Amino acid sequence: MGLQVSSMRLRLGVNPIPIAIVVIIILYSFVVSLFAPYDPSAWNMVPRDQPPSLKYPFGTTSLGQDLFWLCSYALRNSIIMSLLVSSIGILIAIIMGVIAGYVRGRLSSVMTFIIDSFCALPALPILVLLFMMMREHLTPITMALWIAIFSWSWPARNIRSIIFSLRERGFTYIAKFSGYTIFDLIRYHYLPYIYGLVVTNFLGIMLWAIGIETTLAVFGLISLTTPTIGLTIFWAMNYQAIARGIWWWIFFPSALLILFIASAYFVSLDLYRRVYLRL
Repeated sequence: MGLQVSSMRLRLGVNPIPIAIVVIIILYSFVVSLFAPYDPSAWNMVPRDQPPSLKYPFGTTSLGQDLFWLCSYALRNSIIMSLLVSSIGILIAIIMGVIAGYVRGRLSSVMTFIIDSFCALPALPILVLLFMMMREHLTPITMALWIAIFSWSWPARNIRSIIFSLRERGFTYIAKFSGYTIFDLIRYHYLPYIYGLVVTNFLGIMLWAIGIETTLAVFGLISLTTPTIGLTIFWAMNYQAIARGIWWWIFFPSALLILFIASAYFVSLDLYRRVYLRL
């Protein structure tokens, strides 16, 4: 029965549709945006409130911006910020999770307490309060750092559980008796077990960061100098785009964001499955 289940899993392929959507959106954000005929974030560059057409595929805004170029630039900034958050968050998660799972005694208890405390903290209300107080001094870098502080706890908890289990296995004691240092043990024996989890959580933190940034931007709590998808939606709401019938100002940024998050989520599931099946 176990062999049948394994063979069924091995026949599972990767869905190419989410991968294609992610690749297209990344190309649109990082390549197409380089060919913008003018600064996408500048105001009064095109006629205002023009509906989608051949000349303006996504229409224009009340600020005189071409939404096609603005969305490509804004989505690129959102992805870059989320990558920075995810890189910092997953690094903290690996360090905290490995230490809490491998060491014994009081240090392990303290590290576990810290991880559990951050898991219990309500990230969004705290970030709203922090960004409200620091709004005038926020930059994309400081925003990413503050968001990253609340992004690592759940991945660290999962990594800790796996390391805690691996610590009691026979190969760990054999590696210790063979002269392996803790770094060699983690690199050669533990990383293959947590690699899939790290990859999945990296993408998970990235998508969570985009959602958090968008939410904070809609509240008007981020820097207004660097366009993001959330800031684009903020200006649309501020100018009452829906009430005025300028539906494209809300629709296209929201649709791009939803497509990217949903597709990247399915890609992360496929990556985790493929890594898991190789172990």
